[in-house]
Amino acid sequence: MSNTPQDLSSEENKDTTTEEHDYKDSIFFKKLENDVWEAWTWTAVGLAATALMVWGVAYLKLGYVSVLVYGVGIPLTMLMSVPIVLWGLFKSTTNPPVMRTSRSIGFVCVFATSLAAVAPEFPAPVSTEDFVSQHVYRPPFTGEWYTISGGLEKENNYNVTAPALRFAYTFTRLTKEGSRFEGDESVLESYPCFGSDVLSPTEGEVVSVYNTQNDNVPGQPSSENMLGNHIVIKVDTEEYVIANFLKKESIPVEVGATVKTGDKIGECGNSGGASLPQFQIYLVTDGTKLVLTEGVPMPFEHYSVIDADGKEERVVKGMPKGSGSHDDLQSGQTVKPYNP
Repeated sequence: MSNTPQDLSSEENKDTTTEEHDYKDSIFFKKLENDVWEAWTWTAVGLAATALMVWGVAYLKLGYVSVLVYGVGIPLTMLMSVPIVLWGLFKSTTNPPVMRTSRSIGFVCVFATSLAAVAPEFPAPVSTEDFVSQHVYRPPFTGEWYTISGGLEKENNYNVTAPALRFAYTFTRLTKEGSRFEGDESVLESYPCFGSDVLSPTEGEVVSVYNTQNDNVPGQPSSENMLGNHIVIKVDTEEYVIANFLKKESIPVEVGATVKTGDKIGECGNSGGASLPQFQIYLVTDGTKLVLTEGVPMPFEHYSVIDADGKEERVVKGMPKGSGSHDDLQSGQTVKPYNP
């Protein structure tokens, strides 16, 4: 029995509807019967492999190359993980089932890559760890100062994850009661370290001075220039002292001047990324790069460590240890220089 025109029309409409349905399923909510490795999962695995290679180059400790890879390449892998995650979420929700082995591996790869880049919990790899300077460095102040950050370990020095600041120190002064301020905490003059002299730890030539940034209101760090007011002193071919967070217009020397150990090079301030009055000082291999360079160990000679009872222990040469936290005003060492 032959189909009537009405039956043929009905079948054609049914075929067309099925084709349209299949077409839509092929673009959107298509159910994948097998675990297929999609393009985004391969991209995620590739990103993880790239991140491993980047970390490997960083840990080869190749000087500036490793610093560049560590400071730029690793954060870049984190940024690249964002669009891959979004891509993966879209594909997973529009092509069920959501959970499958390949997708789980893809998400683990991008999240692990991102986490490793965002939260390094270990010291930055630098080739200068065993460097021993031929120059003498003295504590850059007189009187008693509290070490907020300093030393080789992360628990003492929150700067160790940055190559340039790997061996940096952060110092402040405390009141007799052990507080950072006395009186109104919103007033800079309430902090005993504000305006105190910062001295050159050694002899060298001034190669850079930045002296015009306003000091921050306590508790409100600036993003204008993270170093704030700072001075760079060339000590040797690959030894540059940097002192930063200094008080506005407190640096008394100009570029080209020669400073000797103990000369005033500024005053403790609250500029740049500092939230409370303090100053930071560190040694790097290249004073022209400031950030993308390697830090160098700078142990000080002839200082005393003062305990809670006021007793002094003399140190001929060493690195003052910090508390590793701005809130911890007890665990860090209180130090002062002495004349041998």
